[in-house]
Amino acid sequence: MTFWLGNAFVLGSAVSYAPDAASAVDDLPVWTNRAIGLSALLVIAGYLAWLARRPRSIGYASWRLVLPNARLTLFQIAIGAADLTFITLAMYSLLPPDPAIDFASVVTATLLGTSAMSPQASALSKRR
Repeated sequence: MTFWLGNAFVLGSAVSYAPDAASAVDDLPVWTNRAIGLSALLVIAGYLAWLARRPRSIGYASWRLVLPNARLTLFQIAIGAADLTFITLAMYSLLPPDPAIDFASVVTATLLGTSAMSPQASALSKRR
């Protein structure tokens, strides 16, 4: 959950800030990518608001999973975002100076690639 919350936050922020970088990867219009990025941030904000009211749990019958409160979820987001940012900074530092590529473009390309190669995506590609 920490990875996905951090990924959604960093990717949503990067795509909202520099949607043209995502358009180079996914061939969607700039406005569509910005809307997707802002939607990801709104979903996270809604999730945090939902958690802020009272302790939450999800599940069925006797099986229950207690979710962390909003404060701990913010901490999870910060850990996930820091992890992904440092990974991207390491790759960014290895890029040659010419042609110049901005950090937001590297973040967007890295996280889109990471999301596409997640275990769930790999499992789907093996079924085909």
